[in-house]
Amino acid sequence: MLTEDHRYVFTLIHKFHTERGERYPTLSQRSDIIVMTDEAHRSQYDILALNMRNALPNAAFLAFTGTPLIIGEELTRQVFGEYVSIYNFRDSIEDRATVPLYYENRKLKLQLTNEQFNEDMERLLENLELDPDQEEKLGRVFRDEYYLITRDERLEEIGEDIVEHFMGRGHIGKAMVVCVDKATVVRMYDEVQKYWKHYHGDLHRKLGHADEYECELLKRKIQ
Repeated sequence: MLTEDHRYVFTLIHKFHTERGERYPTLSQRSDIIVMTDEAHRSQYDILALNMRNALPNAAFLAFTGTPLIIGEELTRQVFGEYVSIYNFRDSIEDRATVPLYYENRKLKLQLTNEQFNEDMERLLENLELDPDQEEKLGRVFRDEYYLITRDERLEEIGEDIVEHFMGRGHIGKAMVVCVDKATVVRMYDEVQKYWKHYHGDLHRKLGHADEYECELLKRKIQ
């Protein structure tokens, strides 16, 4: 289709797949082709995207993204050029297309309580007799604070807080939980389910001692 004269062509980036090592053929030398890329994320910076550009060497490329990729510099801008137009979250709120987003600091801040942490870590590394690669890997883990962030007690407390907050915020609707990785998502789900069952049981127990008005409210909340 790209070798023919079509006004509009809709396609997926995966159509530009080749066998390993093969160069994608040039399909059109025309300079009046505009490639409009939606969701211009990681797939647009790799082999398939290069194949598409090889197929259409003189085309102009226009990208749409809500999350430009940033690694030191904005990779999206390096690949596609400067912004033509920006419609940000504040614009969307002012247009009443998006509800306002509020940030609330909750509990469970991380803080270092061991003032001799670095010295203790050095002694630990010496005792373990790790090679340089193992030391670097261990340092990376602690630098990212992964185990601090995902330890059982912390996730349990967050699970309890999510249930209390969600059911006490005055609006029963959707919620989204964002976690550091997929494994933590599963653990977080289990914690929320555990405390949700406790909360649900408490509502049923209160139902047995409630007056008529409270009974209707509790039934609604249980539902």
